[in-house]
Amino acid sequence: MSINYGLDLSSLDDVDETREVTGLELVAQDAVWRLKTPRAMGILEGDAPDYGLDLLEAIGSAETASDVAALPERIRAELTKDERILTVEASVVATVAGPSTSFDIRIRCTTADGPFELVGLAGDEELDLAVRLLPGGVE
Repeated sequence: MSINYGLDLSSLDDVDETREVTGLELVAQDAVWRLKTPRAMGILEGDAPDYGLDLLEAIGSAETASDVAALPERIRAELTKDERILTVEASVVATVAGPSTSFDIRIRCTTADGPFELVGLAGDEELDLAVRLLPGGVE
């Protein structure tokens, strides 16, 4: 049996007023927004002041190897604030190519309805995370 997480419009790229999302996909999209929202800038008053990480800013300010090494724990701490997300495993790998650094991000979350992943890259001024709903969810 699937848990009712509510209903919203698809909103990863732009709000798609023709496609509604529920269940695991809704939780995954909410997780992406949580990682793209600066602290205390949540849409709902109840979210602030403890909502959001602004992962792109966190990556941009990571100046040392220990700063980069701390990112997975910061991601885990932020995403597990959402009571629908039970566990989070995250990795962030920096790759230097000349004057620029890119970051490979892989996040695996589990919910009562099953797992999902957020995967993608962060560069100089862009954070691109794709949602992957994984097999093993509740039917």
